[in-house]
Amino acid sequence: MPSSTQRRQRFPRSYFSQPLTRSGRFLLMAGAMLLTGDTIGRLIYAALGQAPSSSAWNYSLTLYIFLCISATSAIVAPRVSPHRGLIQAAIAEAIAHSITLAIIGFYHIGNLSGRQPQWAVFGAIGGAIIGGILSLTTAQQPHSWQNLGLASLRTTATYGAAFSSGTIGLMSLSVGQLWGSGFLGLCALYLVGTGNLLIRLVRQFR
Repeated sequence: MPSSTQRRQRFPRSYFSQPLTRSGRFLLMAGAMLLTGDTIGRLIYAALGQAPSSSAWNYSLTLYIFLCISATSAIVAPRVSPHRGLIQAAIAEAIAHSITLAIIGFYHIGNLSGRQPQWAVFGAIGGAIIGGILSLTTAQQPHSWQNLGLASLRTTATYGAAFSSGTIGLMSLSVGQLWGSGFLGLCALYLVGTGNLLIRLVRQFR
């Protein structure tokens, strides 16, 4: 029976488990943030000003709800006690990653298919599955390049939730709807969360 050393030599580590150089990690982080920011930004601007009677209203509402769920999960995950809630923290991060990649998949697959709704939905499902699998398989590898990429995604998505909340709040208050102050409160919460996630991301990069 071959020893563990012989098995490692016969089956070398996967390419995806190899560490990246510092410049490679920076490019990965920047690329993930640009991809997420561009995708969510385009979707937010397309959703702004949609009336409840428009055909795109349901998509706009769904986008905002999922952004808030993703941001809340990303903010909650670091707050879970590492001694008692490893599984809970991993699940919260998996939710944030799944939703973020679902949004990216929805937008890009939808565009590639000529904006066919069924393909956009397939893209969202595929993105969610990939995000969940990557998140759960790298939960115990905080300094892996995969985890760095996922952390960049959830940080940018949290800022997207802050931006959309602030925009909705200001638009509502500008027409005398005082409930818009609640969205400004969410904006403040998500901005603080984005700052904390950025600090963690910088530490992870180092």
